[in-house]
Amino acid sequence: MYARPRLSDYINNLLYDDCAAAIRQARMCRMDTDIAEMYLLERTPQMDIAEILGITRSTVSRRLPAILERVEATAHKMGFE
Repeated sequence: MYARPRLSDYINNLLYDDCAAAIRQARMCRMDTDIAEMYLLERTPQMDIAEILGITRSTVSRRLPAILERVEATAHKMGFE
């Protein structure tokens, strides 16, 4: 079993629609966008994301910190509270 990275309180408290909008506006590559949508919106475990995308769980884990940082920064720029 793998631990979920701790989401910041800011991301954790975003409304679903605000989080979805921030993901779309974050201008990430398709894979990072897919990971963000599954992880943040659908709450899909890393292992399942890896299986769906045909990548390793460690790849998902390595990419998540930058994805979370990008989504949070975008949400701040968009003025979401």
